[in-house]
Amino acid sequence: MDEERSKSVLQKPTVQKITEIIGAVLEKVVRKDKAYTLSIAESEYATIAQQSEIIAQEEIVNQVIGRISQAKQVLRMTMLLSEELSSPLPVGYHRLIGKLLDSGVDIHRLGFGTAEDFELVQQQLGISSPNFTFSHIEGEDNYQRMILVDDGTLFFNADVIFYKTGHPSLISLFNDYFDRQTDQY
Repeated sequence: MDEERSKSVLQKPTVQKITEIIGAVLEKVVRKDKAYTLSIAESEYATIAQQSEIIAQEEIVNQVIGRISQAKQVLRMTMLLSEELSSPLPVGYHRLIGKLLDSGVDIHRLGFGTAEDFELVQQQLGISSPNFTFSHIEGEDNYQRMILVDDGTLFFNADVIFYKTGHPSLISLFNDYFDRQTDQY
């Protein structure tokens, strides 16, 4: 079982899968009324695949907690509000977020869903810190699960598979995705 688990953690996505992921995220980034210049050359896709890992679903929370506990500067995270209400993350995760805020880490979170769910999650989190921003994005159409730690480690989900990467081009793409969600309206 341990050997099976370690194999699932060390799997690499295929170049085809990376192509699909980049295409899907680009669709969420590009707006008809706004110019977008970042492009990732197809020649980079193999390198991105090589520098990315598939993370087993049962391991993703532990991996994310382990990495964010090392954050020094900034976390950028998205959340599906209805999911947070129906299946909240562990209390230890929320305690860690509080400790990071107290240590000066900036945390920027986007919550996708209804205004009612946003209010409920905001009350549930109960975070009041000058280092914390929590923005509401109406609807779920543009939702992309992601956590970016110190602009160096990206966790994301595509087609119910979790990934981890440090590839700069993919990190830039997800940073643009994040930024463009808050300026879309």
